[in-house]
Amino acid sequence: MKDEAETPCGGWERIKDIKDSKVDVIAKFAVSQFNKQNNTKLKFQTVVSGDLQYVQGINFRLVLHVSDEDDGGRRTYEAEVYEQDWLDSRVLEYFKPVD
Repeated sequence: MKDEAETPCGGWERIKDIKDSKVDVIAKFAVSQFNKQNNTKLKFQTVVSGDLQYVQGINFRLVLHVSDEDDGGRRTYEAEVYEQDWLDSRVLEYFKPVD
């Protein structure tokens, strides 16, 4: 990922390295929060693509592959996580299936 100062506030930009460890942490957080909120057993597989938006923190919009421990099926979801690193704060904004 790159320095926040290099990107103007407000615009979405493609994440250049979706294998970055920070992206992985955000993706796993999204799946974990969704599981807690919905009493599901999804398991993170991989990040397919993602975008960043620098605001008063960072919005991560990720497309994820997950597996369902109940039926073993693989599904694709889009998740958005808002992070304020300096406050050690992350919030799952949404987690929805991709058609």
